[in-house]
Amino acid sequence: DATQLSMCLTLPLLQCGTEEHRKLDREIVRKSLVLLKNGKSADKPLLPVSKKAPKILVAGSNAENLGYQCGG
Repeated sequence: DATQLSMCLTLPLLQCGTEEHRKLDREIVRKSLVLLKNGKSADKPLLPVSKKAPKILVAGSNAENLGYQCGG
């Protein structure tokens, strides 16, 4: 929520990267992710991805940055 987000933005620099801070970061990411559409129709969902899928493409400027992908 907005209170937690503002708290995160005002933490002293020494608290950044601590386990508590990373937990808060992950919670913010979980609450902010939005799934816009799950496939073309309800009977043909895209997610969850089949375990038999040979490859999954992750694209974009942060595709190789695990920190950005995992919230901490």
